[in-house]
Amino acid sequence: MPPPVDISEIHTVYHQEITKYRTCDYIPRLQQEYSQRQAQQQQLAGNPGIVPQSPANATEGAINQQWREKICEWEYQVVDHFHLKREIVSVAMNYLDRCLATSPAVDKSSFQLLAMTCLYVSIKLNHHTHLLIPGSNSTLQSLLELSRGFFSTKDLEKKELELLRRLEWQVHPPTPQYFLESFHAMFLEALEQRHLQELHHTHDMSMDEDPSDKREVLELAHFLVELATMDYFFVLYLPSQVALASLVTAVRRLNPDPQTDPSVLLPGFEDSQELRACCNRMARLYDRILSEDSASSGRRMPGGTTTPNSTSTTPGSDSPVSVRMDT
Repeated sequence: MPPPVDISEIHTVYHQEITKYRTCDYIPRLQQEYSQRQAQQQQLAGNPGIVPQSPANATEGAINQQWREKICEWEYQVVDHFHLKREIVSVAMNYLDRCLATSPAVDKSSFQLLAMTCLYVSIKLNHHTHLLIPGSNSTLQSLLELSRGFFSTKDLEKKELELLRRLEWQVHPPTPQYFLESFHAMFLEALEQRHLQELHHTHDMSMDEDPSDKREVLELAHFLVELATMDYFFVLYLPSQVALASLVTAVRRLNPDPQTDPSVLLPGFEDSQELRACCNRMARLYDRILSEDSASSGRRMPGGTTTPNSTSTTPGSDSPVSVRMDT
Protein backbone atom coordinates (compact mmCIF):
# COMPACT_ATOMS: atom_id res chain seq x y z
CA MET A 1 0.00 0.00 0.00
CA PRO A 2 1.23 3.55 -0.71
CA PRO A 3 1.76 5.93 2.23
CA PRO A 4 -1.33 7.76 3.53
CA VAL A 5 -2.41 10.76 1.47
CA ASP A 6 -1.90 14.20 2.98
CA ILE A 7 -5.40 15.67 2.62
CA SER A 8 -4.29 19.10 3.81
CA GLU A 9 -1.70 19.24 1.02
CA ILE A 10 -4.34 18.35 -1.55
CA HIS A 11 -6.55 21.15 -0.26
CA THR A 12 -3.66 23.61 -0.53
CA VAL A 13 -2.88 22.58 -4.09
CA TYR A 14 -6.56 22.69 -5.00
CA HIS A 15 -6.72 26.27 -3.74
CA GLN A 16 -3.78 27.13 -5.97
CA GLU A 17 -5.36 25.66 -9.10
CA ILE A 18 -8.54 27.72 -8.69
CA THR A 19 -6.87 30.99 -7.66
CA LYS A 20 -3.57 31.19 -9.57
CA TYR A 21 -3.45 28.67 -12.38
CA ARG A 22 -6.92 28.46 -13.86
CA THR A 23 -7.32 28.42 -17.65
CA CYS A 24 -10.24 29.58 -19.78
CA ASP A 25 -11.77 29.34 -23.25
CA TYR A 26 -9.60 31.82 -25.16
CA ILE A 27 -9.64 30.68 -28.80
CA PRO A 28 -12.99 32.33 -29.77
CA ARG A 29 -11.72 35.72 -28.54
CA LEU A 30 -8.41 35.38 -30.38
CA GLN A 31 -10.17 34.35 -33.59
CA GLN A 32 -12.50 37.35 -33.34
CA GLU A 33 -9.57 39.70 -32.79
CA TYR A 34 -7.74 38.18 -35.74
CA SER A 35 -10.75 38.62 -38.00
CA GLN A 36 -11.16 42.25 -36.94
CA ARG A 37 -7.47 42.94 -37.49
CA GLN A 38 -7.62 41.45 -40.98
CA ALA A 39 -10.60 43.67 -41.83
CA GLN A 40 -8.78 46.76 -40.56
CA GLN A 41 -5.70 45.92 -42.61
CA GLN A 42 -7.83 45.62 -45.72
CA GLN A 43 -9.31 49.05 -45.10
CA LEU A 44 -5.91 50.61 -44.48
CA ALA A 45 -4.66 49.07 -47.71
CA GLY A 46 -7.36 51.01 -49.57
CA ASN A 47 -9.46 48.03 -50.59
CA PRO A 48 -12.92 48.97 -49.29
CA GLY A 49 -14.50 47.29 -52.27
CA ILE A 50 -13.23 43.84 -51.34
CA VAL A 51 -16.07 41.49 -50.63
CA PRO A 52 -16.00 40.63 -46.89
CA GLN A 53 -14.85 37.14 -46.10
CA SER A 54 -17.44 34.57 -45.13
CA PRO A 55 -17.52 33.53 -41.46
CA ALA A 56 -15.89 30.24 -42.43
CA ASN A 57 -12.88 32.06 -43.97
CA ALA A 58 -12.68 35.10 -41.72
CA THR A 59 -10.56 33.27 -39.14
CA GLU A 60 -8.43 31.34 -41.62
CA GLY A 61 -4.86 31.75 -40.42
CA ALA A 62 -5.93 32.38 -36.83
CA ILE A 63 -5.12 30.15 -33.90
CA ASN A 64 -7.39 27.12 -33.62
CA GLN A 65 -7.71 23.88 -31.73
CA GLN A 66 -5.70 21.97 -34.35
CA TRP A 67 -2.70 24.26 -33.83
CA ARG A 68 -2.79 23.52 -30.13
CA GLU A 69 -3.13 19.78 -30.65
CA LYS A 70 -0.22 19.68 -33.10
CA ILE A 71 2.10 21.66 -30.85
CA CYS A 72 1.19 19.45 -27.89
CA GLU A 73 2.00 16.43 -30.03
CA TRP A 74 5.39 17.93 -30.84
CA GLU A 75 6.07 18.55 -27.14
CA TYR A 76 5.33 14.91 -26.33
CA GLN A 77 7.74 13.88 -29.07
CA VAL A 78 10.47 16.07 -27.60
CA VAL A 79 10.09 14.85 -23.99
CA ASP A 80 9.90 11.24 -25.17
CA HIS A 81 13.03 11.67 -27.26
CA PHE A 82 14.94 12.94 -24.21
CA HIS A 83 13.26 10.43 -21.86
CA LEU A 84 11.72 13.15 -19.69
CA LYS A 85 8.61 12.96 -17.57
CA ARG A 86 5.51 13.51 -19.66
CA GLU A 87 4.16 15.70 -16.87
CA ILE A 88 6.49 18.40 -18.24
CA VAL A 89 4.08 18.76 -21.18
CA SER A 90 1.15 19.33 -18.81
CA VAL A 91 3.07 22.19 -17.21
CA ALA A 92 4.07 23.65 -20.58
CA MET A 93 0.49 23.53 -21.88
CA ASN A 94 -0.73 25.27 -18.73
CA TYR A 95 1.75 28.06 -19.46
CA LEU A 96 0.59 28.24 -23.07
CA ASP A 97 -3.12 28.34 -22.25
CA ARG A 98 -2.75 30.93 -19.50
CA CYS A 99 -0.52 33.15 -21.60
CA LEU A 100 -2.83 33.06 -24.61
CA ALA A 101 -5.79 33.84 -22.37
CA THR A 102 -4.36 37.34 -21.82
CA SER A 103 -2.53 37.80 -25.13
CA PRO A 104 -3.63 39.61 -28.28
CA ALA A 105 -4.20 37.55 -31.42
CA VAL A 106 -1.08 35.76 -32.66
CA ASP A 107 -0.03 34.38 -36.02
CA LYS A 108 1.30 30.86 -36.48
CA SER A 109 4.96 31.79 -36.15
CA SER A 110 4.36 33.66 -32.89
CA PHE A 111 2.29 30.78 -31.58
CA GLN A 112 5.06 28.30 -32.33
CA LEU A 113 7.70 30.47 -30.66
CA LEU A 114 5.49 30.86 -27.59
CA ALA A 115 4.84 27.12 -27.39
CA MET A 116 8.54 26.35 -27.71
CA THR A 117 9.29 28.86 -24.96
CA CYS A 118 6.68 27.30 -22.69
CA LEU A 119 8.29 23.90 -23.15
CA TYR A 120 11.75 25.37 -22.56
CA VAL A 121 10.71 26.99 -19.27
CA SER A 122 8.92 23.83 -18.13
CA ILE A 123 11.99 21.72 -18.85
CA LYS A 124 14.29 24.23 -17.16
CA LEU A 125 12.23 24.22 -13.98
CA ASN A 126 11.50 20.49 -13.84
CA HIS A 127 14.60 18.86 -15.29
CA HIS A 128 17.97 19.84 -13.90
CA THR A 129 20.43 18.74 -16.58
CA HIS A 130 20.92 20.09 -20.08
CA LEU A 131 19.29 18.30 -23.00
CA LEU A 132 21.92 17.92 -25.68
CA ILE A 133 21.77 16.94 -29.32
CA PRO A 134 24.66 17.03 -31.82
CA GLY A 135 25.69 20.65 -32.39
CA SER A 136 24.24 22.05 -29.17
CA ASN A 137 25.67 22.82 -25.74
CA SER A 138 22.51 23.56 -23.75
CA THR A 139 18.77 22.89 -23.60
CA LEU A 140 18.16 26.26 -25.22
CA GLN A 141 20.43 25.46 -28.15
CA SER A 142 18.87 22.01 -28.54
CA LEU A 143 15.38 23.46 -28.86
CA LEU A 144 16.62 26.08 -31.31
CA GLU A 145 18.13 23.29 -33.40
CA LEU A 146 14.68 21.70 -33.52
CA SER A 147 13.29 24.89 -35.05
CA ARG A 148 15.67 24.37 -38.00
CA GLY A 149 17.04 27.88 -37.49
CA PHE A 150 13.66 29.59 -37.74
CA PHE A 151 14.05 31.12 -34.26
CA SER A 152 17.12 32.65 -32.65
CA THR A 153 18.49 32.74 -29.13
CA LYS A 154 17.36 36.36 -28.90
CA ASP A 155 13.83 35.39 -29.99
CA LEU A 156 13.53 32.72 -27.31
CA GLU A 157 15.04 34.80 -24.52
CA LYS A 158 12.77 37.74 -25.33
CA LYS A 159 9.72 35.51 -25.46
CA GLU A 160 10.70 33.84 -22.17
CA LEU A 161 10.67 37.17 -20.35
CA GLU A 162 7.35 38.10 -21.94
CA LEU A 163 5.90 34.73 -20.92
CA LEU A 164 7.02 35.01 -17.31
CA ARG A 165 5.54 38.48 -17.04
CA ARG A 166 2.21 37.36 -18.46
CA LEU A 167 2.19 34.42 -16.05
CA GLU A 168 3.07 36.84 -13.24
CA TRP A 169 5.90 34.44 -12.41
CA GLN A 170 3.42 31.77 -11.31
CA VAL A 171 5.27 28.84 -12.86
CA HIS A 172 4.49 25.82 -10.70
CA PRO A 173 0.94 24.83 -11.68
CA PRO A 174 -0.72 21.77 -10.16
CA THR A 175 -0.92 19.05 -12.78
CA PRO A 176 -3.52 16.36 -13.41
CA GLN A 177 -0.74 13.83 -12.76
CA TYR A 178 -0.24 15.14 -9.23
CA PHE A 179 -3.93 14.86 -8.42
CA LEU A 180 -4.20 11.49 -10.14
CA GLU A 181 -1.47 9.95 -8.00
CA SER A 182 -3.14 11.31 -4.87
CA PHE A 183 -6.64 10.23 -5.87
CA HIS A 184 -5.39 6.79 -6.87
CA ALA A 185 -3.74 6.36 -3.47
CA MET A 186 -6.99 7.39 -1.77
CA PHE A 187 -8.87 4.99 -4.02
CA LEU A 188 -6.58 2.12 -3.02
CA GLU A 189 -7.09 2.95 0.65
CA ALA A 190 -10.86 2.85 0.14
CA LEU A 191 -10.59 -0.45 -1.74
CA GLU A 192 -8.46 -1.91 1.05
CA GLN A 193 -11.00 -0.91 3.68
CA ARG A 194 -13.81 -2.40 1.61
CA HIS A 195 -11.77 -5.57 1.12
CA LEU A 196 -11.15 -5.92 4.87
CA GLN A 197 -14.84 -5.48 5.56
CA GLU A 198 -15.65 -8.25 3.09
CA LEU A 199 -13.09 -10.51 4.75
CA HIS A 200 -14.62 -9.78 8.13
CA HIS A 201 -18.07 -10.74 6.93
CA THR A 202 -17.08 -13.79 4.90
CA HIS A 203 -14.11 -15.03 7.00
CA ASP A 204 -12.59 -16.13 3.68
CA MET A 205 -8.88 -15.37 4.07
CA SER A 206 -8.21 -16.59 0.53
CA MET A 207 -9.85 -13.51 -0.92
CA ASP A 208 -7.31 -11.12 -2.39
CA GLU A 209 -7.09 -8.49 -5.06
CA ASP A 210 -4.83 -8.70 -8.07
CA PRO A 211 -2.19 -5.92 -7.78
CA SER A 212 -1.78 -5.95 -11.56
CA ASP A 213 -5.35 -4.64 -11.86
CA LYS A 214 -4.41 -1.63 -9.73
CA ARG A 215 -1.35 -0.90 -11.87
CA GLU A 216 -3.37 -1.21 -15.06
CA VAL A 217 -5.97 1.24 -13.76
CA LEU A 218 -3.26 3.80 -12.99
CA GLU A 219 -1.59 3.30 -16.38
CA LEU A 220 -4.84 3.77 -18.25
CA ALA A 221 -5.72 6.82 -16.14
CA HIS A 222 -2.36 8.41 -16.98
CA PHE A 223 -2.99 7.68 -20.65
CA LEU A 224 -6.37 9.42 -20.43
CA VAL A 225 -4.74 12.43 -18.74
CA GLU A 226 -2.34 12.70 -21.68
CA LEU A 227 -5.22 12.56 -24.15
CA ALA A 228 -6.95 15.30 -22.18
CA THR A 229 -3.80 17.45 -22.21
CA MET A 230 -3.94 17.48 -26.01
CA ASP A 231 -7.67 18.19 -26.21
CA TYR A 232 -8.76 21.84 -26.01
CA PHE A 233 -12.08 20.73 -24.51
CA PHE A 234 -10.38 20.25 -21.13
CA VAL A 235 -9.01 23.80 -20.97
CA LEU A 236 -12.28 24.68 -19.23
CA TYR A 237 -11.71 22.16 -16.46
CA LEU A 238 -9.40 22.07 -13.46
CA PRO A 239 -6.51 19.59 -13.29
CA SER A 240 -8.19 17.96 -10.30
CA GLN A 241 -11.37 17.43 -12.33
CA VAL A 242 -9.39 15.96 -15.22
CA ALA A 243 -7.54 13.65 -12.82
CA LEU A 244 -10.69 12.39 -11.13
CA ALA A 245 -12.40 11.84 -14.48
CA SER A 246 -9.42 9.87 -15.76
CA LEU A 247 -9.45 7.63 -12.70
CA VAL A 248 -13.22 7.10 -12.85
CA THR A 249 -13.11 6.36 -16.59
CA ALA A 250 -10.21 3.91 -16.18
CA VAL A 251 -11.93 2.03 -13.36
CA ARG A 252 -15.20 1.85 -15.26
CA ARG A 253 -13.41 0.51 -18.33
CA LEU A 254 -11.38 -2.14 -16.53
CA ASN A 255 -13.68 -3.06 -13.66
CA PRO A 256 -17.26 -1.92 -14.32
CA ASP A 257 -18.51 -2.60 -10.80
CA PRO A 258 -20.67 0.24 -9.41
CA GLN A 259 -19.51 -0.58 -5.88
CA THR A 260 -15.87 0.12 -6.78
CA ASP A 261 -16.52 3.34 -8.70
CA PRO A 262 -14.23 6.09 -7.33
CA SER A 263 -17.10 8.58 -7.33
CA VAL A 264 -18.80 6.24 -4.84
CA LEU A 265 -15.84 5.10 -2.75
CA LEU A 266 -14.07 8.44 -2.36
CA PRO A 267 -15.71 10.79 0.15
CA GLY A 268 -16.27 14.29 -1.15
CA PHE A 269 -16.02 13.26 -4.81
CA GLU A 270 -19.65 12.64 -5.62
CA ASP A 271 -20.86 12.58 -9.21
CA SER A 272 -21.23 16.05 -10.74
CA GLN A 273 -22.03 17.68 -14.05
CA GLU A 274 -18.33 18.51 -14.56
CA LEU A 275 -17.27 14.94 -13.81
CA ARG A 276 -19.85 13.50 -16.21
CA ALA A 277 -18.77 15.90 -18.98
CA CYS A 278 -15.10 15.01 -18.56
CA CYS A 279 -15.79 11.28 -18.36
CA ASN A 280 -17.97 11.32 -21.47
CA ARG A 281 -15.33 13.20 -23.43
CA MET A 282 -12.56 10.86 -22.27
CA ALA A 283 -14.63 7.82 -23.19
CA ARG A 284 -15.11 9.16 -26.72
CA LEU A 285 -11.40 9.96 -27.06
CA TYR A 286 -10.45 6.51 -25.83
CA ASP A 287 -12.91 4.79 -28.16
CA ARG A 288 -11.45 6.76 -31.07
CA ILE A 289 -7.94 5.63 -30.13
CA LEU A 290 -9.10 2.02 -29.92
CA SER A 291 -10.58 2.27 -33.41
CA GLU A 292 -7.31 3.48 -34.93
CA ASP A 293 -4.64 1.21 -36.34
CA SER A 294 -3.31 -0.78 -33.39
CA ALA A 295 -0.15 -1.54 -35.36
CA SER A 296 1.13 2.03 -34.96
CA SER A 297 4.40 2.37 -33.08
CA GLY A 298 4.57 3.42 -29.46
CA ARG A 299 4.51 2.22 -25.88
CA ARG A 300 1.69 -0.25 -25.43
CA MET A 301 -1.03 0.80 -23.07
CA PRO A 302 -4.04 -0.86 -21.43
CA GLY A 303 -6.70 -1.78 -23.92
CA GLY A 304 -4.19 -2.29 -26.73
CA THR A 305 -3.59 1.40 -27.40
CA THR A 306 -0.44 3.45 -27.62
CA THR A 307 0.46 6.62 -25.80
CA PRO A 308 -0.47 9.83 -27.58
CA ASN A 309 2.00 10.74 -30.28
CA SER A 310 4.90 8.48 -29.50
CA THR A 311 8.37 9.69 -30.35
CA SER A 312 9.22 10.03 -34.02
CA THR A 313 12.26 11.46 -35.73
CA THR A 314 12.96 13.03 -39.04
CA PRO A 315 14.49 10.65 -41.59
CA GLY A 316 18.24 10.38 -41.19
CA SER A 317 18.28 12.39 -37.97
CA ASP A 318 18.61 11.60 -34.29
CA SER A 319 16.58 14.67 -33.37
CA PRO A 320 12.83 14.86 -32.78
CA VAL A 321 10.73 16.36 -35.52
CA SER A 322 10.99 20.06 -36.27
CA VAL A 323 8.72 22.52 -34.51
CA ARG A 324 7.40 23.72 -37.86
CA MET A 325 3.82 22.53 -38.24
CA ASP A 326 2.23 21.50 -41.53
CA THR A 327 -0.89 23.36 -42.56
